[in-house]
Amino acid sequence: MENLTISQVSRMYDVTPRMLRHYEKLGLIRAGRREDYAYRMYDEEAVRRLQQIIVLRKLRLPLKEIAILLGDTQQSESLRLLQGRLAELDDEIQSLTLIRRLLRQLSERLRESRRRQIQFDLLEDAELAEVARMLAFPKTIIKENASMEELNRAGEILDRSLQVRILLLPPCTVASYHYIGENPEEAVGEG
Repeated sequence: MENLTISQVSRMYDVTPRMLRHYEKLGLIRAGRREDYAYRMYDEEAVRRLQQIIVLRKLRLPLKEIAILLGDTQQSESLRLLQGRLAELDDEIQSLTLIRRLLRQLSERLRESRRRQIQFDLLEDAELAEVARMLAFPKTIIKENASMEELNRAGEILDRSLQVRILLLPPCTVASYHYIGENPEEAVGEG
């Protein structure tokens, strides 16, 4: 396989050039450069490593753990990390199973209320309301006007399970940077 440019690799694997540069910065992949060519070039080893990263990302592993997995020649730390992820996934499956059971019960109770032609009130159903109080808020639904305390609590939950951080940013001005010369990706990142 011949060396590929950053744009070729980007198109082939549906990864942005920015993400490729980020992977390089973290030491996950290495790009080479030819003397007569200003752009990054990826050899077969770098492309293969990128393919491994893509697979591991699809398995919901954070980049820090991917770095450990790819660098662990003894594979003992890798085994520990994967077993930890499996335990987290088992917990998530249990939670989702409980949610599915509750949604089925709620659906059945709503169906019964419709059949009897009475208005169903979720808060009057003590059993469902009690179990629902024990559940955490969904990770995908966050109000725009949530308080910082709510966002921090959601962030803690997400950090434990998905390695995602939620930040509340004030309105801000966006700036751009223009650079002409060799290695523009590196020069922009330093500015």
